Amino acid sequence: MKHFFRNILTLMLMLAVFECKQLGLEKEKTDNTPLFAGLAILANQRRATPITQAEIVSRYADLAFASYSDSVTAATSLKTAIDSLVGASIAADVATPTQANFEAARKAWLDARPWYLQTETFRFSNGPINEKLETRLPDAEVETLINAWPMDETFIDCVITNTATTAGLDEARLLNTNGLTTVANCTTFTDSAKNISLGWHAVEYLLWGIDTAGNTTSGNRVVTDFQGATANSVQQKRRQYLRVVTKLLVDHLTLIKDRWDSTKSNNYISGFKANTTKSMSDVFTGLSKFAKSEWGGERLKINTSNDQEDEHSCFADNTKADFHWDAQGVINIFSGTYKNLAGTTSNGAGLKDISGSLQSKLTTNLTETRDAFCLNVSGVNMTLDTTTCPTATNSITTKYDNMSAGDKTKLQTLQTLIGVTISNDIQAVGRSNGISFTAPTSVKE
Repeated sequence: MKHFFRNILTLMLMLAVFECKQLGLEKEKTDNTPLFAGLAILANQRRATPITQAEIVSRYADLAFASYSDSVTAATSLKTAIDSLVGASIAADVATPTQANFEAARKAWLDARPWYLQTETFRFSNGPINEKLETRLPDAEVETLINAWPMDETFIDCVITNTATTAGLDEARLLNTNGLTTVANCTTFTDSAKNISLGWHAVEYLLWGIDTAGNTTSGNRVVTDFQGATANSVQQKRRQYLRVVTKLLVDHLTLIKDRWDSTKSNNYISGFKANTTKSMSDVFTGLSKFAKSEWGGERLKINTSNDQEDEHSCFADNTKADFHWDAQGVINIFSGTYKNLAGTTSNGAGLKDISGSLQSKLTTNLTETRDAFCLNVSGVNMTLDTTTCPTATNSITTKYDNMSAGDKTKLQTLQTLIGVTISNDIQAVGRSNGISFTAPTSVKE
């Protein structure tokens, strides 16, 4: 207790010096490092030792399991809504889906999406998301079966139209067509990377339909696209495709979640926690690459391409929310704090605990980046409501498709903040802690 009060006094003196400098009473250049050091001392007051890298690795692994568990739960709710819309099987096929169930399925997709987006920070860390977990497609990383993008929506239409029977649209068919350049009776598709038949965006397209260039709303799919009792009609096949692709989404998310589950045999999490040096390297490699080449790179490619296909969730017009929840995912790892699907918040060791003088800067930049993509949207059609956007630098107050020239300039500023400043600061934290990692070299890798 004696040491606690002594350190409180030390901190008060630091604050006094800091305040004098801020008021111009001290001519030396302001240096916040002593203040941050004092705050760190106070934060760890009741610990015998500072937070260790092993604790950060353990918390990162637990966050991965919690995040993927919530994503599976949310995706399962989406599957339940889809099953209500079109039936859980061909035998239980619903020939006349209702408008109410159609809207409920769309809402379930929008509600499930944030929980997956918060897992995207684990993407480039050599973890289960990058493994080839689908035994029926042994050469495919599971991420490409979950969130592949951009997507040529005409590819899905081609597969539906040119599969002979409804029953032919089974799991094997959807798996085996993913990434093909040739489908029987279809136009040849030259860009295999966009020939996506699976994942979040395939479900999104089926629920919303195409979002045309210059359109300021989401896609205009109508429920009648799924209605019709005629055997092997395009409507019946579309229903079958939707139910199968949604089931596969849940299955593939579950494969990743189980690898982070310490109770499962052949799990990944136990080895990850045991090898602190390698795991810290993977953490910093993944986070810096995600910030620079994906979140601040490929995702914002539309800034310069002006190609509708480069908008991340263009069919549902959910793109701004994608950026918001991507930022939250990074914050979760940095802060060690996570609010789960049930609304319970847990805390633990985070990268902030080893960030030294960069802690405050990273906290501010990550928070402002998240809040700049303000979630002032509501309802199935993603219409603007009266919610006040959080006060944030460069805040974008409209949906992505409604962005003005000024908003696009703000987005370019945010792109620099994410891809350069945040990425570089994350790398600086790694280097200052003697962690060896692979830094990204460009915004597209």
